[in-house]
Amino acid sequence: MKAIVYHQYGPPDGVLEFADVDDPVAGEKEAVVQVLGAAVNPGDWFLLGGTPYILRFSSGLRRPRHEVLGLAVAGRVATVGAKVSEFGQVQSGQRTLITGASGGVGSFAVQIAKVFGAEVTGVCSTANVGWFIRSEPTTGSTTPGKTSRPAEPATT
Repeated sequence: MKAIVYHQYGPPDGVLEFADVDDPVAGEKEAVVQVLGAAVNPGDWFLLGGTPYILRFSSGLRRPRHEVLGLAVAGRVATVGAKVSEFGQVQSGQRTLITGASGGVGSFAVQIAKVFGAEVTGVCSTANVGWFIRSEPTTGSTTPGKTSRPAEPATT
């Protein structure tokens, strides 16, 4: 398969290349996702540059352990490992917490969970809480140091 890879830390224009890589194989407790869409996020940027340096304890001290970047993907499960027995599914009445609920992926997760009838609590930054409560159909939202719930409908 084709992928954008990096073999050393540094700026994108100096270390990224488009290359052929082996198809991934699922470990016993893993799933392989056929990626249908991908995005670049701040986590990828930090991994690419290898900074802050403390990240290198988990990502590789001198060079990256994993040559393919990517933390934000959408797709379908292609294969699963031998010890993968079930996937979670949101059900009506289930209470669900969504971290990063005001972001692109999080706001979709909120909407999908609500369609399935879940009671959703969204976590987002203080800067986003105002518009988020007005625009997303959550039961409540939590931000550092602040918890809020939408106003209850008036009764007569």
